[in-house]
Amino acid sequence: SPTPVLHSASCLAEDVEELQNGPLEDDERELLLLLSTPHLKAVLSAHDTVAQKKFDPVLPPLPDDLDDDLEEESVKIVRLVKNKEPLGATIRRDEATGAVIVARIMRGGAADRSGLVHVGDELREVNGNLITHKRPDEISQILSQSQGSITLKIIPAVAEEDKLKESRVYIRALFDYTPFEDKATPCQEAGLPFKRGIFFRGWATVTCVGSLRLFCWA
Repeated sequence: SPTPVLHSASCLAEDVEELQNGPLEDDERELLLLLSTPHLKAVLSAHDTVAQKKFDPVLPPLPDDLDDDLEEESVKIVRLVKNKEPLGATIRRDEATGAVIVARIMRGGAADRSGLVHVGDELREVNGNLITHKRPDEISQILSQSQGSITLKIIPAVAEEDKLKESRVYIRALFDYTPFEDKATPCQEAGLPFKRGIFFRGWATVTCVGSLRLFCWA
């Protein structure tokens, strides 16, 4: 991949603009005029940001007081970065234990992109504030109003080796299908007709439960 020749093009452009002593040729005058335009300055600024790799978000250090009554290996500190987008996760209150549980993860959201928050995880703290005594709607409001860095204290729902594994799969149809001829379909209008031999692309989820492997395709 190409590498930048210079990491501070904006500074070089400013130095060139300062060299205006004496008469200027037409080409020099045109160059100075181009360097003074806001559009080119924005391009040079973007170039320097990428060249210096300053586009990654700068996260604050983790808090030092992470002591908890819970076992150390069962607690996970997750730090997410989001702007004005939703977190992409819904929560619910477990009726049996009263714990705040992650109910659903929306694909493409900040929680999904991080790969660190999963359905069934128990949420204990948001930005260092205990939320076990708050209602789910209050917690959702806190999460939606939080911008930038969000720190979550989570108790994982499953062990690392039992997490869901997803992969893209391709499936070939071995028969013709017409939903309007399928009496077992609850909603024939929502069915997808297809011909034998075509390929479907989807996502496969494999869940390991002991020695049993459950396969789901969507």
